Amino acid sequence: MYSKKLYTGKYHLYASAFAIVFYINISICAAVESKSFVISPEYMCNKVVKNAICIDGNLKEKCWETAPVMKFLDLVDGSEHQIRSFAKILWDDKYIYIAYEIHDPNVVAYYGTRKRGGTHINSSGKQNTGEPEIMFQDTFIKFFLDPDADGKNYLEIHINPINNVSDLLLDLPYLYSYRPSSGGIASRKALHLPMIKSHPDWYWNCKGLKSAVQVHGTLNYSEDKDDGWTVELAIPWDSLYPLSKGAYCPSKGRNKWRAHLGYVYKPEFNYEKRRRSRHIYSTWPVIGIHNCHLPERWGYLNFTSKAADTEKGENSE
Repeated sequence: MYSKKLYTGKYHLYASAFAIVFYINISICAAVESKSFVISPEYMCNKVVKNAICIDGNLKEKCWETAPVMKFLDLVDGSEHQIRSFAKILWDDKYIYIAYEIHDPNVVAYYGTRKRGGTHINSSGKQNTGEPEIMFQDTFIKFFLDPDADGKNYLEIHINPINNVSDLLLDLPYLYSYRPSSGGIASRKALHLPMIKSHPDWYWNCKGLKSAVQVHGTLNYSEDKDDGWTVELAIPWDSLYPLSKGAYCPSKGRNKWRAHLGYVYKPEFNYEKRRRSRHIYSTWPVIGIHNCHLPERWGYLNFTSKAADTEKGENSE
């Protein structure tokens, strides 16, 4: 593939650069097309009776035991990760409920203060809130939801093992460039998707959000083996209605919503090494490239009226 000649002229350099970019883009598209996984699968969300779920992070209710499993696989190639993880979704007339089960043998979380106006400086040189530090420094679960499935105005929620929440609203997907040094984040341009700049709202709050986390082991201690951690959250339909743009909310089987869920972790225990290390993504659905912000490839949620097996709990109102 490589020539033994060394060309130093600027036109040769331009041609070589163009060839490299063209090769990268073709490789990205070829990788996506040679997928061995389902793009945009569908998940059936069963309905529960009122007060069937207690938001305590324990996932002991019978309805969680019988709910369909949403298995997380590698974001890019769909392979199974060493850390087994999955999610489940249920709903009632007031909330959509999401549960996560993460079998992490070494549960770690460093960022424990939810604050606005933190120290992180974004690529535009402006100060973000403190919440993004969850994503930069910690392991976390993620929940993306596009209620009207139009690829716009979707919410993004992250929760770490000490129940610190980062929530934001995106009017449009991020525009990523291809950066080999950071693991090769595929751009929308490479996939021939619309290129319109997004404006994430880090000061948006998911009103009425409830969340709870249970750590099954010893937090931030690497000398023993943990069983993992579980997360439970409830989002009121009232907070999602402004994003639905005419879609039924709750859907009740009349239209499908787009969603992307996952578990993102850093394998390093040491704080400094962990902070500088790359995240490893395990998600539903598999996207096919290293870019979560492709609503066109997210899965569909179908809210059925089929009743889940329930034993009434005490929902924290």
